Amino acid sequence: MHTAYTGMFRRVRGLLKDEATAHWPREMRNARTHLLLSLVHWLPAWFGRYEPAQYPRMVARVADIVLHGLGAPAARWEAAALSEDAALHAPTDNPAMDAFLRAATALLNEQGYRGASVDKISARLNVTKGSFYHHNDNKLDLISACFERTFEVIRRAFDLAEQTGGSGWQRAGLAARMLVRFQLSAEGPLLRLSSTSALPEAADRAQIHRTLQQRIERMAAMLVDGLVDGSLRPLDAAIAAQLVVGLINGAAELHRWVPDASEDSVVELYVRPIFMGLLNEANAAA
Repeated sequence: MHTAYTGMFRRVRGLLKDEATAHWPREMRNARTHLLLSLVHWLPAWFGRYEPAQYPRMVARVADIVLHGLGAPAARWEAAALSEDAALHAPTDNPAMDAFLRAATALLNEQGYRGASVDKISARLNVTKGSFYHHNDNKLDLISACFERTFEVIRRAFDLAEQTGGSGWQRAGLAARMLVRFQLSAEGPLLRLSSTSALPEAADRAQIHRTLQQRIERMAAMLVDGLVDGSLRPLDAAIAAQLVVGLINGAAELHRWVPDASEDSVVELYVRPIFMGLLNEANAAA
């Protein structure tokens, strides 16, 4: 399966290469290819809200946003500041439990529910199964805590962005920068939001989906503010919010395709393209 996906990745990457983009560095092309595929993978999570007859119209809106970005003509991209996401890294009163959450999150992202066994989580931390059960009642409770941690980090990023009082464009961009940088930090990654299938109880999945939708609506609200204040060009804010959340979600796997991506480089490589446009020449050459 990995071989087949790698082949598809290379074919999609080839679509981004022509005379105008031939000068792009390999890591830039890989990052944008991963971004594009991440947004496609995210479509099934939300496209069902539309009637099938509306699919062509919605696909056209998705393509318009991906190709041309979110900003109004006067919008200028702001580089990430090293201090802007410091508040996301809140100190914990239980470092051991936080380590279990990070290890379980990474394994769930990599191998799914079955792959993230108690043995593997313990081995990643170099502790015994006894230590696992000292800190956790069972694996399912730990997975639920991983979702709670991820949603709390997203909420905190949105709170911080909204407190800046900038334009909708600035706030949405700040939230995306903070969360993608967090994905590549020592405290990351966030749990992939598609991991809801790991929860066996329908009630748990329903609650996770409600919380996820609340976070998406908050991003949509910032984008609507941008439409009102003129910092965003006319677009479908609901779709744009899904795409921004999709890119945040996909950042958890960026290292597979851009091994050298770091907190310092990921914003320009991976976040900026959705805000300025995937093929924006000024963006790519910056």
